[in-house]
Amino acid sequence: MGGDWTVPVWLGVCALAALAIVFAIVILTATALAQLRAETQALTSILRRDLGELQARLDAADAQARSARTEIRHGAERTEYTITSVGDSDASADRAERDDAPTVAAPLFADIVARESVVHAVSLAAGLRRALSAENRHRIRFEMRREVKRARKDRRTVRRQAQREVAARQRGGIGLGEPS
Repeated sequence: MGGDWTVPVWLGVCALAALAIVFAIVILTATALAQLRAETQALTSILRRDLGELQARLDAADAQARSARTEIRHGAERTEYTITSVGDSDASADRAERDDAPTVAAPLFADIVARESVVHAVSLAAGLRRALSAENRHRIRFEMRREVKRARKDRRTVRRQAQREVAARQRGGIGLGEPS
């Protein structure tokens, strides 16, 4: 036979190659899954061990807190306090702390007050200058005109409604000055 292969032979070779590739993928996946399972089991055992240690520490801390609470409860019942003086030592300590507090000299204090007053005056002047600027005056004038127009419209509507009611009463025979 020469180099001529028929179509079924090529199909067979391609099928075998595809089967070998699928087999290799299955084997690689199986080994990867086995490794993953082993790592997961190792991590699970470590976590269980750590959980056991934490549970033991928590139980010990809980027991310690319970014993401390019972000691406090029993200790509070037995302890009595007697007041023998009214804070003389505390008052002298407070007075000493106040004496040690930093103070400001009179000229420096006057300078600080003057500077703050100047800052307040300058900020007030800047605010007034901004409030009385041409842009703000025009905006205020516009808003006032709009408000005046709205008020006129409202008054006109109320007047017309009152005129309609008066006309309706007169048509109905109800006089304004007559008792009904």
